[in-house]
Amino acid sequence: MKNPEQVAYDNREKQQFSFQVRVVGLDELVADLDSIAARISSVASDGFGPGKEMSPERIARRLSKEPYVILAEEGQELVGFQFQSLHETDTQKYLYYSRVIKKNKQGKGIAQMLLSGAIDAYAPTVIGARSQNPAEILSFTKAMRRRGIAKVYPFTTEEEKLATQSTLIEFLEVIGFSDKVDLLTGLGQQSYPEGRLGDYEIHLNNPEIVRIEDYLISIGLSRADGDSVFYFAQLANAKNNDK
Repeated sequence: MKNPEQVAYDNREKQQFSFQVRVVGLDELVADLDSIAARISSVASDGFGPGKEMSPERIARRLSKEPYVILAEEGQELVGFQFQSLHETDTQKYLYYSRVIKKNKQGKGIAQMLLSGAIDAYAPTVIGARSQNPAEILSFTKAMRRRGIAKVYPFTTEEEKLATQSTLIEFLEVIGFSDKVDLLTGLGQQSYPEGRLGDYEIHLNNPEIVRIEDYLISIGLSRADGDSVFYFAQLANAKNNDK
């Protein structure tokens, strides 16, 4: 596994933007926890929108428990971040993440950079998240396709879902969602106490967004009730993956 403090990424594909993604090392986090939490709080409140503010104190408490965070910066400005929790078992190394991008910086490749940074830094064998937002889900499936991974649960066949069910069960267990998610659909009812998480728009002029939104409707997802869908992909076999 690479030293997270030495990992930094420049956006090479979109040269008109000067974004850099970096993993915050434990020493920096301990020394500057309050400052980092305040910066993240500002981005989270901007990204989620009015009524969904996240206080610096709440962010600091989370970082104290899960000190794995990656920042996306444009010069001195923080424009996005990604939290992740890491869980190792006998067969897998799971990475479970959540991220927020400032509204005026969305759609510029930052989410892809954060996800790639996490994969490179922490070398998981399975990576996943949960969301209500079809654009966020699409971003993940596109990132996996770029890595040659076509199968993203739950957007697979019934047979493929059954084949990966043991991995899903273990994943949900280590992140604390056992018995809270439908194993065939990925639906997690009332998994967000806040209800609808964010004031994002659903762009139905994009066929891939429509396909995901149709799936969310078909499984009965209610944003108002705080439902979400859990999704994940298998990146590698743990026994063959360098740690």
